[in-house]
Amino acid sequence: MLNDLDLQFAFDPWVREDDGVRARDGVGDLQVRAKFNLWGNDSGDTAFAFMPFIKAPTASGGLGNDHVEGGLIFPFAVDLAEGVGLGLMFETDFVYDDEDDGYDTEFVFTAALGLDLTESLGVYIEGIAVGSTDSATDFRGLLGLGATLALTADLVLDAGVNLGLTGDADDFNFFTGLAIRF
Repeated sequence: MLNDLDLQFAFDPWVREDDGVRARDGVGDLQVRAKFNLWGNDSGDTAFAFMPFIKAPTASGGLGNDHVEGGLIFPFAVDLAEGVGLGLMFETDFVYDDEDDGYDTEFVFTAALGLDLTESLGVYIEGIAVGSTDSATDFRGLLGLGATLALTADLVLDAGVNLGLTGDADDFNFFTGLAIRF
């Protein structure tokens, strides 16, 4: 939209969940985000932004919770060396809790180390920690591994896996993505 302002749409066109008892698949929820770059937008060794977001309950097939949710993300990035970067993120989410019929606050912390293998191909490893104000919700720890492929400067494919390490975290979550900059 502007040099320091992005409008982002995140949508899962197909989701499959299998909890061992039953499998569900369908369309996922829609998330709309605005990213305000405070510094380091496309230059410099560091970058910092804040991103408010809202989730619209568009999921089908029993995949979503049919409630509006939202939050605020604070991403920070630093170039450690040529082709090596560190991303740190703090996120606060307001999520609906079916058991309490109300909203809880979740806190998400991530640290990702990325490596450019070529000008267009990169890999990363990420640690993810999720805590909640709901005492009935376990801490979740995850390990993420993935790759990105820049087809052009404005078109990037990504794929990866998140592996649950603790608590109620999903044991295995494979994902793919496509980022298009207009």
